[in-house]
Amino acid sequence: MLNRKIHNCLLKAGDYESVENLSRFVRLRNAHLVHQKSYTDYQDRSRSTNFAELLNICHKLSRLLSNTVSSSPGLSQSLDQEEAQIAPYPQRIVDWDDLPELQEMVWNFLDERTVFSNDHVFPSEFQCKLVEHSIYPICSSKDVYNFRHQTVHRFLRLIWTQLLSDETIITSCLRDAYHCLADPCGIATSTLEFELQADSADCRVYLLADRHEFPIFFVQYLSTQELPTSQIRQQPTKLHFGRDVLNGGGMQSAFIAAVTRAYARMLSTGERSCLLDTGEALVFLQADGARPDVLRILKYIPVDELGEDAEGDADKTVVAQYLTFALVSLQDVAPSQKWDEEIDQKCPNARDHGIEYHEIDSAVLLNILYNQLAQSDQPYAFRPIHLHGKHHHYLKGAIPGYGYTFLAKAAETGYVEELENEFRIYQNLPASQGFEIPVCLGMVDFKACIGRSHTYYGKECEKVLLLSCSGVSAVSVVDKGSVDHLTEDRKMLELELGDIAELAAMSTGKVDLSWCNLVWNQQEERLVWINFLFWQD
Repeated sequence: MLNRKIHNCLLKAGDYESVENLSRFVRLRNAHLVHQKSYTDYQDRSRSTNFAELLNICHKLSRLLSNTVSSSPGLSQSLDQEEAQIAPYPQRIVDWDDLPELQEMVWNFLDERTVFSNDHVFPSEFQCKLVEHSIYPICSSKDVYNFRHQTVHRFLRLIWTQLLSDETIITSCLRDAYHCLADPCGIATSTLEFELQADSADCRVYLLADRHEFPIFFVQYLSTQELPTSQIRQQPTKLHFGRDVLNGGGMQSAFIAAVTRAYARMLSTGERSCLLDTGEALVFLQADGARPDVLRILKYIPVDELGEDAEGDADKTVVAQYLTFALVSLQDVAPSQKWDEEIDQKCPNARDHGIEYHEIDSAVLLNILYNQLAQSDQPYAFRPIHLHGKHHHYLKGAIPGYGYTFLAKAAETGYVEELENEFRIYQNLPASQGFEIPVCLGMVDFKACIGRSHTYYGKECEKVLLLSCSGVSAVSVVDKGSVDHLTEDRKMLELELGDIAELAAMSTGKVDLSWCNLVWNQQEERLVWINFLFWQD
């Protein structure tokens, strides 16, 4: 490279003895300028980016989406009449009004962490733009997943790693997961995982820490051929499902069909949060914590909110929306299984029903429930509480007007015999009901009652066992501070069950006191055993 002194001398054309020397100078000068420009470009391209710059680059990548006509069949754009009658659906759909505020609060908190947001620790613009070579036209839901995997998932993993370098972020945004670990330090090495489900475009998003999986939400990817953006824009999100959808023919809507399928997936997995992603639009879904049959929805279409450049609006980019939704979902409190209606004091018979809650015996309750089932034309008479076992599902039953709430344990076809055995065990243990085990209210045979089985979580169920609401899942209350105390309670419960002669006489099998088979009764401050299905040898 020519230094400045020599370069200045060479500028004097009179110093050259021949045209050949002058030409040589020109070539050297041009080479120097090209090298200087290349070096400057290289420095610019290799410079690491900060958080805001990375999101702006990701936004530009997300705008490279292009669609083409699919030649292969994809998700049907509506539910047919038969499918509509058996698919689980929410009773009401409402606007998720507070989600933008929650996401903004999380974003403001991250923005205040200057060490995280200002450090240039992310890939350079040149490195990020290499992703462009792996972006192809979209014609199916799998293509949408691949597009997001390249332009969203890979960058979220990098962002997550940097988030964990700030202890305040860990203890504030990840406190529930943090306290659930035996070694809370493991959260600092956790990874954000995106797992595509077999034979579908559904993607599980979860936090992996110390071999523990913390479900965050799941994504259902759909192409715009399956769910057009124009329909998402036009679709109202305040609906009473029976009145506005079933009776109004709304199941022919691709939007309602997609939402219904997502809701059915929520019931089958117990996950309350979901994201529908078409590549052009995002639809956030969450089952309400107090009323699981109420589904909250928020639509977000980036192209309506952002231009080609996202500078100053980084929180509105797709990557930022994914990130804040993940952090909001991680902080979300698990839904309660309690759903108690108090006595209406205006009722003329209130004194006959009880003091605080209605009091009727099991025979009357069953009679009322049978009448309720016979008159109901809903696809299922009970409501989900997002709790299920291997071949059985727990649902919420209620007697309107009486305030009675109970559990309905439904067994899938092929496992009814095990449920009947469990019913006989309850009948043989009347003294233990309400203490070591729940109170059994009886069994309902759907075919005998209404002439057909019911479908829950996509599975047919012929009979259900009615039990008292004995508490919340023990798994939800096991944490670092309570595990020792609860372990002692579990040992005590095992001794109590071992002293029940009737229980010992019925089987030589060992009582399975796994945490998944126990609930915590807050009122009695004790553990209760709830699952006999696979107890017998």
